[in-house]
Amino acid sequence: MNFKFEVKEAKNGKGVFSKISIKSGAIICYLLGTKKANHVIYRMLKTDKIGKDYPLQVKENEYLVLKDPYVYFNHSCSPNSAVVERNKLIATKDIAVGEEITYDYSMVSLDETFEEKYEEWKMECDCGSSNCRKTIMDFHHLSKKEKQKAIKSKMLPDFILNQYLSLEK
Repeated sequence: MNFKFEVKEAKNGKGVFSKISIKSGAIICYLLGTKKANHVIYRMLKTDKIGKDYPLQVKENEYLVLKDPYVYFNHSCSPNSAVVERNKLIATKDIAVGEEITYDYSMVSLDETFEEKYEEWKMECDCGSSNCRKTIMDFHHLSKKEKQKAIKSKMLPDFILNQYLSLEK
């Protein structure tokens, strides 16, 4: 495959860096992995078969266990890309050659069942952005202002966008 990006060493391990200039709104890639039902993901996380950053929620009850190189896209509280539709990663800002490509993990997870049955999905954040939240959690834990901004921009996966838009009706 001819990727617009490459995996290299980053601040906290590996990360994905742009090989070309990418304009805001451009498709970077489709995040790929193995489809798994939510109950399988819960079990894999509880038994440490996958890390907390491996599953990408794509439907209310479905995840992708991201594969190499897609698992190396890191989180940022001030990302330059977003996951939209199901698994499409698009640039939300112009991205320069050599710049790390990041998305906000909180904008792709909305699984209250996991929280009810197991525990809250959360990770410590050390992204270093000026507005770092220090903790990465599901979409419903974001501030009202952050949620409204994301919904208005439509820079969310369809399953989150549709759920919140239906609540506004």
